[in-house]
Amino acid sequence: MSGRRDAGRAGGRASLLLGVNAFAATGDGARRQAEALESWRGLSGVRLANLGWPGDVVEVDGFATHPVLREDSRTASGRAGPRKPVVSEAFDRLAAIAAAEGCRWFGYANSDIAWTQDAVDAIVAGGRQAYAFSRCDVEPGTGRGMEIVTAGIDAFVVDVAWWGANRRRFRAYLGGEPIWDNVYAAVLLAHGDGVLLNRAPLVLHERHPAGDWGRSPYAGYLAYLAALDSLYFSRWAAYHHRLSELRARGAGEDEDEEAALQREAFRGRFPARDRLVQVGRALKARARWAAARRRSA
Repeated sequence: MSGRRDAGRAGGRASLLLGVNAFAATGDGARRQAEALESWRGLSGVRLANLGWPGDVVEVDGFATHPVLREDSRTASGRAGPRKPVVSEAFDRLAAIAAAEGCRWFGYANSDIAWTQDAVDAIVAGGRQAYAFSRCDVEPGTGRGMEIVTAGIDAFVVDVAWWGANRRRFRAYLGGEPIWDNVYAAVLLAHGDGVLLNRAPLVLHERHPAGDWGRSPYAGYLAYLAALDSLYFSRWAAYHHRLSELRARGAGEDEDEEAALQREAFRGRFPARDRLVQVGRALKARARWAAARRRSA
């Protein structure tokens, strides 16, 4: 770890470590990253950690630097492309740092996500094992809230002990790529005392043109993992469809009804037939991926 003695502490007694993987952004992306990370430094009761790889880490003022990552998008997928963190490893490293610093929870978000103090206060007051946050997109230039983007999850907070007991459920998805957030949220809500917060603007994101994920060099790898996690992703898709219907007819004002929908959509065992079908699906996915790796070797 490097930086000032007090680097990484935003003030107050910290029970929450917030982590990020800052990168060498350019142009407008650099501005968005800098403005978002400024919001992290303004929080009370948190510690701040910036993850990177040995010899490849971007220093950020106010964040403790941890060049502890070993894996990346290239080693995980076997494909050439931009270097991105493996999310499960990032969670592992943050859990270890949080435990060493006496924090109950660790959190993770992309470097263009702004945290609010309301989000931190909700975590500490709620005392749950896990939290998932959908972002509120804000208008460039004005900061005016535009909409809560319920189709995705943009920040996670997990109890350190819970992560250690459930780590095996989480696959090596890639940060800055799609799918992983929906799957991780479904797993957290299925197996823990977790909650998805997607009603209030608790984490913010300046709207900008989205990338074309279908052209990612990692698309095949992500499709492979998604096939392995099809049961969880299907739960997410069904939940989001029902949530959208609920809000479209104006019933989304009922917080209790939406909380009940979360419990119904994510809790409970998967039906035996679905589990059996998933065994076959996973076998086919593994065979296809192994063949693809051999062809590209």
